[in-house]
Amino acid sequence: MMITLAENLKKLRLSRTLTQEELAQFLGVTSQAVSKWERREGYPDITMLPVIANYFEVTVDDLLGNDILSKEEKITEYLDEYNRLHRDRKPEEEAALAEKAYSEYPYDWRIMEIYIISRTHGFTKMPDSDTLEELRRLCRLVMEKCSDAIIRKRAVYTMIFAEDDDHVEDWFSQAPDNADYLESERREERYFSREQWDLYVQQKQDNMRDILGLLFEKMGYYHDLSDPAWKAEVRKRRIDLMEVLFRGSDRLLYQMYRGAWIEYAMALNECGRIKETIDALNRAVDLWEQQYRFAESLDVPRDAKMHLSDPMWDKLEYPVYPGKFRTNFFDHLAECPEYSENDGFQKLMARIEPLR
Repeated sequence: MMITLAENLKKLRLSRTLTQEELAQFLGVTSQAVSKWERREGYPDITMLPVIANYFEVTVDDLLGNDILSKEEKITEYLDEYNRLHRDRKPEEEAALAEKAYSEYPYDWRIMEIYIISRTHGFTKMPDSDTLEELRRLCRLVMEKCSDAIIRKRAVYTMIFAEDDDHVEDWFSQAPDNADYLESERREERYFSREQWDLYVQQKQDNMRDILGLLFEKMGYYHDLSDPAWKAEVRKRRIDLMEVLFRGSDRLLYQMYRGAWIEYAMALNECGRIKETIDALNRAVDLWEQQYRFAESLDVPRDAKMHLSDPMWDKLEYPVYPGKFRTNFFDHLAECPEYSENDGFQKLMARIEPLR
């Protein structure tokens, strides 16, 4: 246990970028005492453990390493479940889970991150005044004490979304450059200038894919409040654009097309165009089945990837097998009489039953 204490004490001190002298000054001991604790040559008095734990905002059990493995497993379970709910677009359940996790592990930065994001329902819900004050406090804490660059960045982005007009400029000033994008552009330029053509083409295709990914996301934004008819038009244009750019020939991309067709069906449903909604969903099922049959014909492992065949994208790899077929929207429609009593929809539900 004391070995774990020494390791945890040093880890916590370094996470705050404190010297041994600075920690010693706060605790009212000598720097030599702190050094001995971290080298396992001595241990703090038991009455000092709560003081040290409180200073680093952890529990005494955390400081001593008690049950640390089971704690990490529980945190991992929370994070995995949160990510699943996020993929399934269940913001209310996301928020409830994040609140529960935060009540149990308020000093874990990963848990604090999902709790912060959940307070705005993933950047879709403006906070009330009390929630905004809480977000300010937590995000300032992250910026002051958390060393994880990604968590810090997301805290800033949360406040750029949530903060009022009088204070938001302060958060803009703390926003990091979009390092991923800038680095990728710099890499492409470097490879070109050095005539490293294989690396250049690979990086250029990666960059084009990322730019298109952002465009496709904007064209099919899930929380779009546009007029339903216009939303359906834009989502159909997105499908048409995909067909032009990728020529619709690579079955490895059918998973991407499938998602686009399902989101197109969502917009058609908002318009009350029932037959077209069912047709679009059948098209999504067609694409999943075609990619699956293609993968089976290759006799490759389930996690295999292949390069696209189009020379414009032939450096990019995609999974051979389609991902899990998600039926959330299908099941939602099945609860509506206009669909549950429709013969075409009943046949569609029979098609997807083996895919669950």
